Amino acid sequence: MSTADTAVLIVAHGSRDEAARGEFLDQVRAISRELRGTTVGHAVLEFPGSDSPSIQVAVDALAQSSRRLIVLPLFLFDAGHVRHDIPAELAAARARNPQLVITTLPQVSSGDGLLEVLSDRIRCAQESAPVLADDPWAILLVGAGTSSPDANAELARMAAKLGDKLSMVVEPAFVSLARPTVVEGMARCVDRGARHVVTVHYFLNTGLLARRIEPKARAEAERLGVKLTIGQHFGTHQILAKALAGRINDALMSQADVSDQEDAENDDQEPDNIGKT
Repeated sequence: MSTADTAVLIVAHGSRDEAARGEFLDQVRAISRELRGTTVGHAVLEFPGSDSPSIQVAVDALAQSSRRLIVLPLFLFDAGHVRHDIPAELAAARARNPQLVITTLPQVSSGDGLLEVLSDRIRCAQESAPVLADDPWAILLVGAGTSSPDANAELARMAAKLGDKLSMVVEPAFVSLARPTVVEGMARCVDRGARHVVTVHYFLNTGLLARRIEPKARAEAERLGVKLTIGQHFGTHQILAKALAGRINDALMSQADVSDQEDAENDDQEPDNIGKT
């Protein structure tokens, strides 16, 4: 069983923000370390540059040495970019490389250890904060907000799952495009008895949008008279890297089975010139 003819492409949204671009590269490296011996490329949907090529440029490069390509969208929600934009880019690249078989995996989801990573981010935030024994805690889980009701509902479901897992008050909020806003989410935490709120950011990478959370939350915490601790986003976390690499490995093994079957079928076929004079 061989996966030598199969490459992996990890695709992110892309950003002008230098820190966000660096985090994406760190995530690619972390996943690559778990996929030893596999060719791993990376690309961005928007804002390509010298450190991160466009999807079509990356596919063209990988197609030079691979027959098959497994694509992992490093996105949190099954919204427009995952449903439409990335498939369109891949289709355009495949039109130039018709020999290439492309398999696209689902985006990052709760099955990839997200609850475990969030729990760890919360634990680290709590350990870093001065705590009074009588301070009731609450968690404000803040996402970007999208125009997709399904994507926004997914964040609310994750907040409910996180609350059940930790037996804590967890409220969802959005920094743009959707409600409840960060201000409204802070108020809900306080209404439910919190005197200390930890914000945890439902973002794979930092960036301009993620940085809007802290000033909004701090201003509202001061107005409400509650303590505030700012937690981290997902970032580069071993749990997430291992889970995503595990999914990719499963796909690689499946592709290897297909490749072995094709090779066996080709071996059974007689060359066209046998028996001809």
